[in-house]
Amino acid sequence: MKLYAGSWNLARRLFLVAAIASLAMAQQAPEPRNYQSPPETLPRRVPGQPVRFSHKAHAAQGIDCIRCHPDSAKKFEAGLPTPRDCMGCHRTVARDNTSIQKLVQLIAADVRIDWIPVYDSPSYVIFSHRKHVRAGETCQTCHGDVTQYDALPQEVSISMTSCMNCHTQRGVENECFWCHELNGF
Repeated sequence: MKLYAGSWNLARRLFLVAAIASLAMAQQAPEPRNYQSPPETLPRRVPGQPVRFSHKAHAAQGIDCIRCHPDSAKKFEAGLPTPRDCMGCHRTVARDNTSIQKLVQLIAADVRIDWIPVYDSPSYVIFSHRKHVRAGETCQTCHGDVTQYDALPQEVSISMTSCMNCHTQRGVENECFWCHELNGF
């Protein structure tokens, strides 16, 4: 009987030590993860756009991103200005510029401009500009300093790994359903 009581006391002590260790570990901040992905070559240049546009020139005039991308604070996609939106300013500003003249011709011919995406996520990724803007992120977080470019390259990685690392650094959830529609589950 004495052996049984000694074993019981030992089991209680081991349980108590394990419980204390578990509590101590739970109180420590979790180790931040650093997700790894294959290397990317950045900046990634895109082919020429149908109409030359300089973020650098527009930024130099003090034009804020939201002026040309007003949907970024309201919708999932930031959107692009229509040619008619551009002409709101360019009716009087830089009318003799060849890009503006081309824009006028395209509007007159009622031709849709097919811009080449620079930052384009796959169709199975749900990315909300609205949520990121409301969280206080700047355009530069995901797009780099576009004010330095005439022809905009992809300067910042928008890979899943980069997004997850950004979320981890900011203490934001990394659950699959935040960025992916999980149909069938």
